[in-house]
Amino acid sequence: MLLELLDERDAPVLTGAVESGGGPGPVTVHLGASPPLPAERCEVIASFFTTGALYLARGTARQLAERWLVELDVRELQTVQRRGAPRVPRRYPVAVGAFSGLDDYVSVAGETVDLAPGGCRVLVDQPLPEATEATVCIRLSEDSVMAHARVLENRADGGRWEYRLAFDQIEAPDRRRLATLLRER
Repeated sequence: MLLELLDERDAPVLTGAVESGGGPGPVTVHLGASPPLPAERCEVIASFFTTGALYLARGTARQLAERWLVELDVRELQTVQRRGAPRVPRRYPVAVGAFSGLDDYVSVAGETVDLAPGGCRVLVDQPLPEATEATVCIRLSEDSVMAHARVLENRADGGRWEYRLAFDQIEAPDRRRLATLLRER
């Protein structure tokens, strides 16, 4: 993450890693090799980078007892999509498959949570084997869309499994059909 000091002229942009946060309350940031804050409290803009978005936060940074730790009290938060096209909430039946070892192919069923021409998030009833690649088949109203995808993230979600997938290979007609479908509704 980046910390830009608003009240200090010619102040360096500080870099750091989030130590704790993600819920309500302040965020603790480890500044690593960056210099400490120039004052006990500073007004800042913090830029948090994730795989799906850039978060811009405006707030107050406070130096903690350990000079490399800062507590960030966020007042405003803005999300900036990093995707070429935003994902749209859509529920469609889906089958996702991946290889387990050299010759064992596992397929699981579920539904899309959100969808875009470049990827989707799915919720399935069983876990996939530990894989970084998968094949996705999404059943639309009249037909299906097939794509080869990279598994970006997975997590257990109340007895089901959620996967975030980015399409690596998808036929141009399927990509256009998805884009048209998502614009229509």
